[in-house]
Order: sequence, then structure tokens, then C-alpha cells
Amino acid sequence: MVNLVARRSYDAMMYQYVARKSNFVAMIRKADVPPTMEDLGGDLTVSWAQSKAAATGDPVFVQQVEADQQVAELEARRDAVQGANAARSAAIRALSKSITTDETRLPDVRATVDKLAAWNSIDDRATKIWNFPHAAIPDSETADLADALRSSLIRLEEEVTRSNDEVVFGAIGGVPLELGYTQVLGQFYISVGEEIAWYDRDRFLNAVEKTSGAQGMLTTLRNLAEKATRQLPVIEARIEHNRGRLADAEAEPELEFTATAELEAAKLRAEELRLEVNARENSPDALRRAREERERRAADGQYPQWTLDLNPTDAWAAEHSMSKEDLIASVPARMAAARQEWLDGAEQRDANRKADPWVALDETEALWQYGFDTGTGRPGARVYWDDRQWHLEAWDGDGALDRDAVNTRGEAFSLGIRVVEQFAADRQIPREAIHQVGIDRRERRDNAASPTTVEPTAAVVEPADAIVEPTETISAATGTFELDDTLAHGLRAAGDVRPLHKFNPHGTRPQQQQHIDPTRQYEAEYGGGYEEDGRAV
Repeated sequence: MVNLVARRSYDAMMYQYVARKSNFVAMIRKADVPPTMEDLGGDLTVSWAQSKAAATGDPVFVQQVEADQQVAELEARRDAVQGANAARSAAIRALSKSITTDETRLPDVRATVDKLAAWNSIDDRATKIWNFPHAAIPDSETADLADALRSSLIRLEEEVTRSNDEVVFGAIGGVPLELGYTQVLGQFYISVGEEIAWYDRDRFLNAVEKTSGAQGMLTTLRNLAEKATRQLPVIEARIEHNRGRLADAEAEPELEFTATAELEAAKLRAEELRLEVNARENSPDALRRAREERERRAADGQYPQWTLDLNPTDAWAAEHSMSKEDLIASVPARMAAARQEWLDGAEQRDANRKADPWVALDETEALWQYGFDTGTGRPGARVYWDDRQWHLEAWDGDGALDRDAVNTRGEAFSLGIRVVEQFAADRQIPREAIHQVGIDRRERRDNAASPTTVEPTAAVVEPADAIVEPTETISAATGTFELDDTLAHGLRAAGDVRPLHKFNPHGTRPQQQQHIDPTRQYEAEYGGGYEEDGRAV
């Protein structure tokens, strides 16, 4: 058995694919799987969409692929109709042109055929003359004919290779013998009437340099002259055949594509579904979730290909120069190192975030800006999300505005940077100035979003006079007004009244305890009164 591989082809790559598939099948066979599995579909695109829909629980992926397939099918039908009509029109034009050309050439061909027929009918070779630029030589003088032919070819070789135009090197019976050269094929050719014979460079040089080669070319010219006499019936038959084909093509009705409205509706639905899929995959919420998921995995130490190390194949373990058991045992240490590397890179990640010239203007990350503001007269760009796509607006500061819509935010950022930098280059604004604007904008936004810091107040100086507790007995000074027992009882009880409003320790209002007059409280029907111990309730 011999395995053939074409050099400089993709055969080796295809064999790699076969080997990879074989290894994958072997892994499945060795695994603990059921003997049969459900095939999601023969079409790989549909299988991918169905797998994604099954994984996400969202059928919109399958709907989007099915809508695209419907559009492709309708477009194929439309293209087939248009292709058939175009082929019919092209055939009509080509047949008409061929018939006209043949009918125009027919008189000249008839005259050429008559001359060659008369020359070929000469039996006496001594009277059968070959005409060259400097001599007329009878067909019987073979040596002189070869020399004359070689002389003509040598004289015209450089001219014909340089100009690519046919040149006449002789004549027989009044019919010119022509020499030509094509750069595409790199070959010479000789023609008599409508007949042509091709010569590669080595064979042509052999005819030029050697007498035997020239004699072979003379024989070829005689054969061409004899074949050219049979061209007239061939052309006449071709004209009649093309006339029949032209009549059939003109009688064939032009096809019509009747599903134009259905195709437009299918395109609209497919575009809506594509935008819906894009909204699920490229919305600010989706991008934020993806970023948080990446950060979570990195913080957990899930380094790239850690699952392959945790469930290695023999080839994967051999690639790491370890046994499968040692490779599995090394996963926790690798994850710990990756986790520590993530923790150590916190400052660098924060520095990269602060150096990013694109700044989110809101918490939802649906609006981003790059460069200068619109009212500054200098270039800048804004990218925003409209529930389906990312939109870009770039301004140069002089009134010019560039707009575009793309599916991904990264593509919008790249496009915005290119446009703004072009605007800035036209106005000789350095790129560093544009980036510095973004850095300053982020600092202002971060400072505005940070919580307000309350400065500590000075310590309260205690009064020199002693504070009289409410339980102590207060003796009235001489000459003062004495309260009656009821009012004094109420005033003493008022010290235990609890405030009606909730106390906010973080409020900005003066933190003063507000007491309620017991008489007012009673009149407001809060159930005011006195307990037996004298406390107000």
C-alpha cells in the first residue's frame, strides 16, 4: 500500500484533519457515553445554532439561521432566474455577432479558398511558386525554399515577439503566409487562410537554425494550404447552425422571478433576527456580564486550558512532558499561581483602565466618548447603544459629522479612533492631547461618583457649670414664681417623651433631639397621658 501526497498542496493538512477526527472519535469511544446519540442536524450551521439555542435556552439563534437559509434559498432562485435570462441574452448577442462576422468574412474566405485551390491543383512543382520578400522560388527547389524561409523568419522573429502583431513572411497563390507570437502562451504560430499551426520556442528555433526544421515547416504550410480549401463549407454550415440556435434562443420566453415580495420580507425578518442576536451578544449588559465572568474566572485561578490539564489526554500529557497523574496533580498549584498573578496585577489593570481614552458616560456603559466635546471646536467621537446596534458619531469641530452603525462595540471604538485621528491630523492636534482629554474625563467622573467625605468637627467643650440631672430636686430661688403641682409634674415628665421622627445618623440636618410638648401631644390625640410613676406616654 502506497499513500500518495501531492507536493505543495493541502493534502497533508487534510490528513491532519482526518487524524484529529480519528482521535476525537477514539476519545468518545473510550468514554462512558451511551451507544447512540441524537444528531442535531446535517447542516453544520444549523447544528451550531441548535446547540447554542439548547445551551442558552433561547430559540432565537435557530430562528436566525433558518431565516438566513430562507433568504439564501430565495436569492438562489432569483439568481438562477437572472442567470438564465442573462445567459439567453448573451447567447442571442454572441450568435448574432458570430453570424454577422461569418457572413462578412464569407466573400474573403471564398476568394482565399479559390486561390489556394488553384495553387494546390498545380501538378508541376516547377511552376508551383513560393513568394518570399526577396525571391520567388518554385516548389521543386527544396533547398532554396528552406533557405528563403529561414531568412524570412530570422528577419521577422524580433519584430513579431516585440509587437505581438502578425507579420507576412511569404505568399502562395496570392494568399499571404503570416507569422505571429502570443505572450500569454509564449508560442509562435503560422497561418494560411483560416488554418493555424502552433510552434513552441524550441521547435521554432529549430526551424530557423536547421535546414531539416525549415523543411518540416514547409510541409506544415503545404498541409495548411490544403486544409484551408475546406473552410468554405465549414463556415457556411456554422452560419446555418447558429441561425437555428438564434431562432431557438429568441423563441425561448424570458423567465420571471415571482417571489420578490417574499424575498424582501425574508430579508427583513433575517435582519431583525440578526439584530436580535446581536442585542443578546453585544449589548452593554451582555458585555458587562462577559467581562465579569472573565474576571471571576481569572480571580478563581482558571488559567487558559486548565480544563485540558484537569482531564488530559495521553498526547496532551506528553506535550507537557508529564504523566497524566502528575499533570492532574499540578492543576491546583497552577490555579493558585494564576490566582496570585491576578491579584498582583490589580494595580496594572487599574492603570490600564485609567489610561483608556474611551470613557463611559453613564453607569449602564451604553454611552461612551472619545476625544473632545462637541462644543469645544475640536474633534471627538461618541458611541452609543440603541437596543440593537452600536452607533458612532464623530465630529471634527468645524461642522463635519461622520455617522455609522456596527454590531460590536470594539468595532465602533476602532472606527471612531480612526476617524477622530484623521480629523486631528488634519488640524495638527497630537494624539496625546486626545488621550489626555479622556483621562481627565474619567478622573472627573470617578471623583463625582465617589462618596462625599465629611470632615470631623471640633470637640465640644464641656460647660464649667454642673448639669443638673432631671431627677434632682430643684429649689426655687427667693422671689421667683412658683409653679403649681400639675404643671411641674408635666414638665418633669416631658423629659422622657421619645421623638416621633426616625433619627438618621447620616443626615445632613443638625442633629438636635426634638421634644414634643405633652399638652400638644395629648390634644393631637396621640393617646397622651401619665402613668402612675409620673412618666408621660
